[in-house]
Parts: sequence; C-alpha cells; structure tokens
Amino acid sequence: RGLSFELDPSLLTVADDLEQNVKDMTFFAGCFFDKLKQKGGDLPRNLSCLLHQLRLLSEARFPNSGHKVVAGLFVQRFVISAVESPHTYGLTDAPPDASLQRALKLLCSTLLALSLDEEFDRGAPLASMNPFIKSNARSMKDLLMSVSTMTDDSWEYSDPKKVVVYSRDVPDLLRLIVNKMEIIERHAYLQEQQHEELRGSFLRLRAAVADLT
Repeated sequence: RGLSFELDPSLLTVADDLEQNVKDMTFFAGCFFDKLKQKGGDLPRNLSCLLHQLRLLSEARFPNSGHKVVAGLFVQRFVISAVESPHTYGLTDAPPDASLQRALKLLCSTLLALSLDEEFDRGAPLASMNPFIKSNARSMKDLLMSVSTMTDDSWEYSDPKKVVVYSRDVPDLLRLIVNKMEIIERHAYLQEQQHEELRGSFLRLRAAVADLT
C-alpha cells in the first residue's frame, strides 16, 4: 500500500485506512518537528537578532505573548512557506506531485496549529492531530523561545522593558512582517471553514504584531 496521509474522511479512497493515515501523518510531523528542533540553533545571526527584538518588544506590551509573535514570523513566514513550496526555495527540483502536496498542506496546518498552541475543533478533519499538538506544545514553545534568544551576554535582558533597539529599521521590519502575515492569512488552510477558530487566533496574533509598529 502506498503511503496516504489523508485525514479528511470525505476525501478518503477505498484503499485508504484512516487510522493508519493518522499514524503515518503523526510520524511524518514528528520527524519534521524533530529535525526543526535540531536545526533551530543554526539560524543566521541577523534573523535571531530580529526575532529576539520582536519577542522582547511584544512582551513589553503583551506579557507572555512573545513566543506566539515569534511563531508568526519564524514558523508561518519561513518554515511553512518552505514546506508548502519546496521547489521555490531550491529544496526540490520540481513541484511536489498532488499526493505529496496534499500531505505537505496537512503538515502545514498541523505546524500552524502547534505554533499557535491551538487544537483543532472536535469533529474537524485534522482533530486527529490534536494529541500530537498537545504532546509537543511545550517543545514548540521552547523552540520559539530558543530561536528568539541571543546567547551573547550583551543580549541578555531580565526585564523586557529594557530592550534596546539596535536598528532604526525595526519599525519597517515589523510592518513587513504584518504584510507577510496578511499574505499567510489568505492561504487556503486558513480559509477553510473547519479552521475558523485557528484563523481567529492567527488574526489576533497579526493584530498584536501590528500594534507594535
């Protein structure tokens, strides 16, 4: 049997086994997330600097929200974009075929929910991924905090109100982030009815980032 990651009962074929598909998608998502955690420390210094400043600016205004704002840039803008269109970023020579593209779309939906720490509504096609989201929520938050923390002593701040903005370009960068989040908002998986709650969380996150500009 060829691998099928389809989780929507209405889209299953006679050859599909939903229970096995859930296991396969959970394994697929787990392998990807493990690799993401392994490579999280390899970000370019400039990107880490931006994420660091963005998180501290956010926490100064909205305590305990910094990691979600980081998710809005790091996961949704960089990770998901690359997963959805690997050929665009030179990761593959050609676009994925329809079957793999569907699997990547489901993976992106799962990663988006995980980064926002939002489970799917009960009865939604991807609700079967909620155990994965719940079991990895802490690890995702740790990853977001890690990629947005500079290790140099000069970058360590115990009080987010003491954040030092080292670049005059930060407001422009924040506006760019908001613009990119508006593009992400139009992605198909956020437009689907079963993702309405997730879409609401994303819109609130976008509004929080916009308020920082």
